[in-house]
Amino acid sequence: MAGHTDRGRVPPKPRVGEPRRWRFSFRYWKQLPNFGCDDLKDGWFVSLLDRFREMGKQSVDDALDYIDSSDGPADAMRFHRVTHGHRHVTMNRADFDWLDAAILADETNYPILQFQVSTALGRVVGYLDDERVFHVLLLDPNHNLWLSSYSNYEIRPNGVLDSHYANLHAHLDKVLAHLDGRNDEVKRARAALVRAKTDRTAPDGVARVLVPVEKGLEDELVESLKTNQGRNVAAVLERGLMGFIEDADTIIEEAGDAGTGEGE
Repeated sequence: MAGHTDRGRVPPKPRVGEPRRWRFSFRYWKQLPNFGCDDLKDGWFVSLLDRFREMGKQSVDDALDYIDSSDGPADAMRFHRVTHGHRHVTMNRADFDWLDAAILADETNYPILQFQVSTALGRVVGYLDDERVFHVLLLDPNHNLWLSSYSNYEIRPNGVLDSHYANLHAHLDKVLAHLDGRNDEVKRARAALVRAKTDRTAPDGVARVLVPVEKGLEDELVESLKTNQGRNVAAVLERGLMGFIEDADTIIEEAGDAGTGEGE
C-alpha cells in the first residue's frame, strides 16, 4: 500500500483476567558496603537470573496472597516484608534514602520486601510499585539485611564492585593528574579528557560528570543532603563552581605553591 510504513508488530494487550506475572526493574538498584558484588562468582549471577526467569512464569498476585505466610508460593521463595526495628534487621527504612521521597514515606503501600535467590545464595531486596513491578533495591548475597542462623546472626562483609565505567573514569583522573604543562598540545589533551568525563548519553539530555571524592567529604556531603531538604548534589556543585570561578587565580596559585613546596 502506498505510503504505508511498517512499524513492526504491536505487542498484544493482556487478556482480561490474565494473571500479572513477576516483572523487575533495576532503576533503584544500588551497591552499599556489605551489600555489594565484589566477592561474587559468575555462578551467583547465573543463579540470580534463573530465579528471575522462574518467577517471571509465576503470578505476583498469588505470591502477595500468601506474603509473610509459611504456606503457598510466597514461602517457597521466602517472600516477605522486612520488619524494620527487628533486632536482627540491620537497616531502618530511612536508610533507603535513594528512593523517591513519596515512596519512602509510604510504608503501608510500599513496604520493603525480600525474596531468596536460594538459602545459600542470599536475598533480593526491593519493593512493588502500583503496577506490581518489583524494583530491586539491594542484592544481599550474605544475608546481611536480616541476620539469620545461617550466618550465625553476624554480618559477613561484602564489598562494592566498581563497574568498568567507574574504573575508566578513575584512570582518566590519574592521567589528568599527571598532565601538567602550558604548551598547546597538553592543553588540548587535557580538554579532550575533561570532555570524556562528561556523560551526555542520558535520555533527558542533561550532562553528568563523575568526580572522585575523598571518604570524609563524601560522608559530609551525604549528611548535608539528608539534613537540608531541597538541596542536591547539583546545587552543591553549582555553588562550589561559582565560588571557584570567583577565586580561581588564588586557588590555582595556592595549589601550585603546595605542589612545589613554596611558602613553607
